[in-house]
Amino acid sequence: MKVIISHPTGNQNVRNTIKSLQERNHLFCFVTSLSFSIKKKFLIFFPKFIKEHLNRRSYKNYTKKIINTSVLFEIMRLSILKFFKINGIDKLYKDIDFFTAKYIAKNKESLDAIYAYEDGALESFKEAKKHNIKCIYEQPTAYWRVHDKNTESEKKMRKESELKLADIIIVASSWAAKSFDRSSQYKSKIHIVPYGFPEKVNINRNNWYNGIRPLKVLFAGQFTDRKGIPFLIKALAKIPKNLLELTFLGRGPYEKELKQKFSNARFISSAPHEQVLKIMGKNDVLIMPSLAEGFGLVISEAMSQGMTVIATANTALNDIYNGHNSVLIPAKNVNKIHESILSLIKNPKKAKAIGLSALQYSKKNSWVEYRIKLHKLLQSCIRKH
Repeated sequence: MKVIISHPTGNQNVRNTIKSLQERNHLFCFVTSLSFSIKKKFLIFFPKFIKEHLNRRSYKNYTKKIINTSVLFEIMRLSILKFFKINGIDKLYKDIDFFTAKYIAKNKESLDAIYAYEDGALESFKEAKKHNIKCIYEQPTAYWRVHDKNTESEKKMRKESELKLADIIIVASSWAAKSFDRSSQYKSKIHIVPYGFPEKVNINRNNWYNGIRPLKVLFAGQFTDRKGIPFLIKALAKIPKNLLELTFLGRGPYEKELKQKFSNARFISSAPHEQVLKIMGKNDVLIMPSLAEGFGLVISEAMSQGMTVIATANTALNDIYNGHNSVLIPAKNVNKIHESILSLIKNPKKAKAIGLSALQYSKKNSWVEYRIKLHKLLQSCIRKH
């Protein structure tokens, strides 16, 4: 079995998919925009924000079978994003998709499957179908019709075409699978493989909330409607500022309003994965009021650092919650967000107990388990199809 994977940026779930196949010698290659392998002494020639992004694109522990397609474009895109707030990610997905399609055509005799992701699979899948190469599609988010009911656009129709061409659709939570209920044509293709927890669990955490200092609350993600930011703003505004120490990690349309209403908060636009875990280890609570998530990797990352996670049922926490390891709340509920945070402020022992339970759960559900489950599914589906 030989599989080609394509993805522009290489998130943690992508890296563990690569590793799952590489560990068993089933990875043909990984197509991405930019991988970083330059020696550190050459980093002095780049500005700080580019250095940060380059460090995030290091794959030294994953694979040597990497094909870079858009090095200069990606550096330009990151620069434009930094200074002009224009993303350009859609073009990047399309460019890599077209490149991968051509690569499949050249190597069709050696490939069994293409593993691609939402928004970056259409041309690759079209080419793969010509050569009886299986099309494996990962849907990292919930089905778009659940959270975006506006007029159908070219991008949305592209998503639909990708889903129709896929032989199997992999999602990471029961909520993501349920989001496809309104489209029965896809239900038989859906397979759930929950994402894993970081293998480095913060078992030595000793900075538990004690009720004397402010409760340290972190939000990590895009500042958008889908992430529930309007509800979070209203809930936090009801809590006296001296009781909270807020950190917002991300960027998005609500950034200006957040900075106006929470001027004492700390704002971090982005950070490498290892740095994100360190930030989490210094905070007490992760708040995730999302309206729709395929999983929400920050949930597992925060739990692995002993944080108390407060998240909606429209995330993977609906699968993870066991009554002790987190706080599960309904979506679009300002009062529940407010009450959950106040409850922890009033009861520091409760916050520590939840954090300790989260650490125990994390140790039993690492990325190792994910890689095993994913590989078994891929083997079964490729043979079956």
